[in-house]
Amino acid sequence: MWDLIELKSNSVRIALNILLKDRSTGKNITFASNTYNGMDFASEITKKLIDGDKVIFRPRVAKSQKEQVKRTRKKAEVFTPSWICNMMNNQCDQEWFGRDDVFNSEQNKQWETVEKRIVFPVGKTWKDYVLARRLEITCGEGPYLVSRYDTVTGEMIPLSQRIGILDRKLRVINENVKAHRTWNQWVYRAFESTYGYEYQGDNLLMARINLLETFCEYSRARWESEPSQESIKRIARIISWNIWQMDGLLGTLPRQKPQEIEEKEIGQLQLFTPEEVFESTLTAPAYSCQVRDWQREKGKQKIVWKRDKDMKFDFVVGNPPYQEDTKGAGRQAKPVYNLFFQEAKKITTESISLITPSRWFSGGKYLDDLDLEKDYPKENVAENFIEEDKEEIKLSEDRKVSGSTQTDIINSISDEESYVTYHIHMVKENETLESISALYKINLNVLKEYNEITELNIADKVLIPFDNESFRRN
Repeated sequence: MWDLIELKSNSVRIALNILLKDRSTGKNITFASNTYNGMDFASEITKKLIDGDKVIFRPRVAKSQKEQVKRTRKKAEVFTPSWICNMMNNQCDQEWFGRDDVFNSEQNKQWETVEKRIVFPVGKTWKDYVLARRLEITCGEGPYLVSRYDTVTGEMIPLSQRIGILDRKLRVINENVKAHRTWNQWVYRAFESTYGYEYQGDNLLMARINLLETFCEYSRARWESEPSQESIKRIARIISWNIWQMDGLLGTLPRQKPQEIEEKEIGQLQLFTPEEVFESTLTAPAYSCQVRDWQREKGKQKIVWKRDKDMKFDFVVGNPPYQEDTKGAGRQAKPVYNLFFQEAKKITTESISLITPSRWFSGGKYLDDLDLEKDYPKENVAENFIEEDKEEIKLSEDRKVSGSTQTDIINSISDEESYVTYHIHMVKENETLESISALYKINLNVLKEYNEITELNIADKVLIPFDNESFRRN
C-alpha cells in the first residue's frame, strides 16, 4: 500500500513544485490539519519537507487504524469504496446518455467493463462528453475523478477496469483520436473540464498526484512511451487550478473568513470547528478561492469562487462530511451535509449525486428546497445524526486490519440503519413521473412515495434513491 502514491516518481519530481501551488494565494497549499508532528495547521507543504522526509504522506488506507479513526472523528474523513463511486458516476452517465450500462455493468459490489466502442446519443458527440464539466466536492484523494486504486481496500485497479470521471473521458478519447498530438490536446481539455476541491492539504496533494499519474499511465499505455516533460508540466498546471484547497461552505481557504460574512456567523458556517480559540485563526488575510474556467476566452478565465455566478457544472458528485466536530458536545453536533447539498444545487445545470445518512430521508422528502428545521424536529436531527456517527466510529475502532473493509461499515452500521446513495434528477420538458421511473428502472409507486409528489414542473428536482432498501427495480 505504500507504493500507491510515489512522491519520488519521475513524473512527480518533474511537476512537484507545480502540484504544491495554491493558485488563490500564489503560495503553496497548507496542511490544514494538526495530525503531523511539528507542522502547524497553516504550515505550507513544501518540496523541501518532502525531499527531507520530514513528513511522510501516505493514502488513508495505508495509515494506521488509530489515525484513520481520529481523522474520521475530527475531520469527517470517510472515503468511498470504488464500487459506490462507480455506481454514482454511472447514474450521471445514465442521465447524460439516456441509457444505462454505458461504460460498465454493475454486478453486486463489482462491475464488468463494456468492451464495445461507446455509442453517443443523437445530438451529442464524444467531444461534448469530454467537455462536460464535472465536479467532485470534498474530494479526498479523488476517487470519483480517477480510480487508480480503491481508496478503502488499497487494491490497484487495472487501466481497463477504471471507473473515474477522467478515466471515462480518456477512454472516449482513445476510441476517437488517432494522432498523438491531437490525443494530447483532447486530454488537456478533459482535465480542464474536471474539477474537485478538498480541505486538507495531504489529501489534496494525493488527489493531484493521482490525476497526474493517471495521465502518465494512459499516455504510456496508448503510445508505449513516456510523456514529455512539457506535457507533464502542462497537465500539472491544469490540475493545480482545477483541484484546489477550499472550505466548501465558505468558499475560502481553510480557517479564513470570507469578507462578505460577519464574524459572528463564521462559527456557524465553518466546515470544521477549530480545536484552538477560533479568533486566533482569523489573523491571516482573507482569500476567496480562485479557480479557472478554461472554456472562457483568454484573459477572462480566472474567477472567484462563489462570487462568479456564471460558472456551472453539468454534474456534481461526492461524499461530503455529515456533521461538524464539536469537541465533546456530540449530541449538539450540527449537520452540514445539507449545506453542501444546497451549495451543489447552486452550481449544477444537470444533476447532483451525493451520499448522506439514509435516516434523513426515511419516509421521503421532496428536495426542492432542503430545510432541516422545517422538515425535522430540531432535537431529533442532532440526536439521530450523532448516533449514526458514533456507531460508525465504533465499527472503525473494533474492526481488525486484516478483517472486513470499510465497505462493510457503509452497509452494516446497524441492523436498522444503512447509508443511501441518492441521485437528483432535474425535470426537463415533456418528462413525466412515468418516464423518469422507466429511465431509472425504479418502481413508480416507490418514486411517488419517496418524493411525496404527484405532478411535475420543468426544473423540479426528483430524488432517486439507490440503496438496497429504497431502490426497488421493476
